[in-house]
Amino acid sequence: MKKLGITSLVAALLFGASTYSAVASSANPATQSQINGRITTQLVIPFAGLPAPTEQERKQLLSGGWVETSEGFVRTYPLSNATVSVDNQIVQTDANGNFVINNVSAGNQKVTIKHPRFNDMSVDVQVEKGKSAYLTASNKTNFLTFMEEPDSTKQKDKKVKKDGTVQPLYDPSDPYRGGYAGEQLIPDGDHNDAKYGNLSYVTCNRFNGYGGDQIYYNKWKHPWAAGVNMTQSDCDVGLGSYNAPCLNSTNGDYADDPNARYCKSWSLDVKSSATCSQLSSHRPLYHKHTGWYSPSGY
Repeated sequence: MKKLGITSLVAALLFGASTYSAVASSANPATQSQINGRITTQLVIPFAGLPAPTEQERKQLLSGGWVETSEGFVRTYPLSNATVSVDNQIVQTDANGNFVINNVSAGNQKVTIKHPRFNDMSVDVQVEKGKSAYLTASNKTNFLTFMEEPDSTKQKDKKVKKDGTVQPLYDPSDPYRGGYAGEQLIPDGDHNDAKYGNLSYVTCNRFNGYGGDQIYYNKWKHPWAAGVNMTQSDCDVGLGSYNAPCLNSTNGDYADDPNARYCKSWSLDVKSSATCSQLSSHRPLYHKHTGWYSPSGY
């Protein structure tokens, strides 16, 4: 356990493919001793081991809300409804991940952070009498370990008749069913990229943001373009507005147990795929967004 004092220090706990880090900043004068702060989740496209983004990709990432740091490009999402407890007091974070705990006893205090979709975390914070300590904690996930690859050719074959015609999976008139074989695999080295026809079955709409080119990229080979396409996609909105558990190492999109994953790429039941699309009342099928907050392009 690391002790967080008056100057900024960092403590980190590893779980799965993520890092949970906390920072306590310098204390500020206050009418009463308190601890306030913000709890978030973060996606990081790291610079290490990757080719540099093009200037166009860099501008697109920055305009879409990614922040360039020494580590890489970072996208931050508030973690609402996290429980923060200290000194026999318990509060919940608001929609922006913020919290305030007043009347905290001076001295070393253990702050505990809990959320049903992430591992618990405890961190020590030194509180001075009549001052406010600011605490930030974030679950940090490597973008490259988070996203699944495009759907497999084997799935596509299940949705196409022997004569090559399209086989609908379910009743297309049902807004949460339908779905046609519309995946076009694009060979790209050891992996594939993919394009999709409108209202095609898709595992995850993490590439349908309006500012990109609508290609489901092999993230290891095209990480920056994949980040651009994710911006304001259904997946992005699900993480930012609905606390989708995609970054959770237990039932997120990179969970070790495939049956526990939030979006199941091998399931032909569209209710089990594109789950973030359903959170924002979009159909769990491929569709192109037409604007920053547009519903969808179908």
